[in-house]
Amino acid sequence: MDFFRSLSPDKIPSGLEIRQRITTIIRGMAISGYSILIGQGSAAATRDLPNGLSIRLEAPEEWRIKQLAFREGLSEKTAHNKIVEKERERAYLRRLYEEHPRKPAYNLVFDCSVFTLAQIAQQVSYAMKLKGLV
Repeated sequence: MDFFRSLSPDKIPSGLEIRQRITTIIRGMAISGYSILIGQGSAAATRDLPNGLSIRLEAPEEWRIKQLAFREGLSEKTAHNKIVEKERERAYLRRLYEEHPRKPAYNLVFDCSVFTLAQIAQQVSYAMKLKGLV
C-alpha cells in the first residue's frame, strides 16, 4: 500500500482495483507474446488465452528446506522458518483461488525433487513445440 500512497496521497485503490489493474497488465504482456509470467496470479489471469503454456513447479517441504538452506547457507531451522513465513504470505492467494469457481489450471506440473531444472526445461521446450509456440 505504501507504493500506492506514493503515487496518489488522496486515494489508495482497493485490493480489488489493484488486482484488476495487475490482471490487465499481465494479460497485456501475455497477449503481446514471448513472455514468461510467474505466479498463481499469472496463471489465473491468462487461463483463457489460447497461445500459452501454464507450468507449476512444486516440491515437498523437506526438499525445499534443504535446497534453501544449501543455497543461502542457512541452518535447516532458519530455512524452515523462512519457508513457513513465505507460505503464510501466499495463503491469501491460495484462499482467493480456492474460493474462485475456476482455479488456475496448469498444463504441466513438475516435482522439482524428482526432475532437475535442465530436465524440466527440456520438457517445457518440447511441450512448446508440440503446441506450436516455437
